[in-house]
Amino acid sequence: MSAHTYITNCVENLERMCQTTFKAYSTPFAENCHPEEDTSELCSPIEQSFYRSLIGSANWCVTLGRFDIRFALNTFSQYMCAPQIGHLQTLYRIFGYLKTYKHTAIPFDGSEPSMLTHAEYQRVNDWTEVFPDAFEELPKKSPDLLGETMHITCFVDADHARNRVTRRSVTGILLFINNTPLVWISRRQRTVETSTFGSEMIAARTAIDLIIEIRYKLRSIGLRVQPQSTLIGDNLSVIVNTTSPAAKINKKYLSCQIMKLREAVAAGFVQFVYTRSEHNASDVLTKPLPPLVFHRLLHPYLFQHLEHHHSDKVCAKPQPFRHQLANSIKTTNKDTTKDTITK
Repeated sequence: MSAHTYITNCVENLERMCQTTFKAYSTPFAENCHPEEDTSELCSPIEQSFYRSLIGSANWCVTLGRFDIRFALNTFSQYMCAPQIGHLQTLYRIFGYLKTYKHTAIPFDGSEPSMLTHAEYQRVNDWTEVFPDAFEELPKKSPDLLGETMHITCFVDADHARNRVTRRSVTGILLFINNTPLVWISRRQRTVETSTFGSEMIAARTAIDLIIEIRYKLRSIGLRVQPQSTLIGDNLSVIVNTTSPAAKINKKYLSCQIMKLREAVAAGFVQFVYTRSEHNASDVLTKPLPPLVFHRLLHPYLFQHLEHHHSDKVCAKPQPFRHQLANSIKTTNKDTTKDTITK
């Protein structure tokens, strides 16, 4: 599924409307950018109209599968009421990135999940004493189950105290059916958490609710679902406290969050596994990343089909990989010739 036709037409119209040319960028969001600290002047009424048009167009791109700009769009959508000139100039970067990488596409891959190769599974505990009656709610009236079994895999992450003014954290969730991205979420958390553990726990609770919802919906339309879905996170403390009955949390509201996760684990329809941050695809939905990290995480899900995309060599104007290889061979031959002449 690709949005390149919409992006091509959209970028041309927006460049004409804003009377500018979007520069090429390798990421939609600068690493050290914090829009909440912008001190530039407020936009004029016309510029505010441009700003809202840009946000609306970017929203359609996300709806059409461009979840790589979801975090940047979520950040700049917070300033739609009173955008500043600095916000508008930084917003142009999203469309410069889309203009550069407009041919990305989500693959529809029904094979078994391939993202579990780096997952570290936790020890299975006995939950009968804590949750003896834990179960998964199933639809009462659903059609006969048909087709192959669907595997649900969900990445979750949180960026603690991302906003330097309010110190609110950001939740990022990327849910797959088999190897196909289906749901992507990037949103501010409603509370200010004083620890990384708290923000990661709230994000994991949101992910559990999403998994329960998707499993119920798939069964309601007559699709088979794998008995156990996989939740993948990169905070080992949260995973251990969730999967171990002996762990205790003193704060009441965090204890309620963790018990919801434990109940799903005890019922047996969710397993919470650990992966390192460099393998957590939901990282792109919580924070701005360096170009190499950004493209390496997204390569299997958006850029894999592109001949010119190579996650180890990212630039604003990427060359086809075959051309890069040919150029490197030519350079090597020239250097060899020079050495021979010198000798």
